[in-house]
Amino acid sequence: MTGVGDDGLRAAVTDRLLELLGAVAVGPEPADPVEVPHDEQIAAADADELFSLIDDELGRP
Repeated sequence: MTGVGDDGLRAAVTDRLLELLGAVAVGPEPADPVEVPHDEQIAAADADELFSLIDDELGRP
């Protein structure tokens, strides 16, 4: 996906990823706030950076 300039697709993926992160953070007890990078940083990220962000947030290696 690197180099793909489809801003609409990027925005849709960003919105969905943020929604999924929010769903994961919700549990029976209030979850600690998830520190989410600014929208501009997410919008500027390529696919590898987005997947790295997800892995970091989920605690995966």
